[in-house]
Amino acid sequence: YPTFEVTGQAGSNFNRIGAPVAMLGMYEFDKMYNGAAAYTNYKYIVFYGGARDGWQWVTGYNQWAGNGPTLSAIADAEAFIKSKQFQLGTDEVKDYPTFEVTGQAGSNFNRIGAPVAMLGMYEFDKMYNGAAAYTNYKYIVFYG
Repeated sequence: YPTFEVTGQAGSNFNRIGAPVAMLGMYEFDKMYNGAAAYTNYKYIVFYGGARDGWQWVTGYNQWAGNGPTLSAIADAEAFIKSKQFQLGTDEVKDYPTFEVTGQAGSNFNRIGAPVAMLGMYEFDKMYNGAAAYTNYKYIVFYG
């Protein structure tokens, strides 16, 4: 059973209750559970809870996150994770264009907190908390 990486969540609500950063990371095969491969990143477990509970993504086998989809609807843990709008390391990443910051509206650009070093070309750095993070190699813009 191959390992896979969960790298982020699509959209801008990654830090909502129920989707902590601890869900990200490398997932390894844990065991067969109710007829499907269960995976863990040693903080969270993705497993099939059976016909009544469906797929679950929780911190322990004795926990329940509501009625998940059935095994006939979603065949494996990776497909379940993707159905929750999470990205896997094998997903094709969208092409994020560069942009240039040329100044600040108004006349107080050099005030504390807005140094000239913030100006320049920003390039896609990585997905962070489900959103694209950019850098000009001095500053980083990200969704926290």
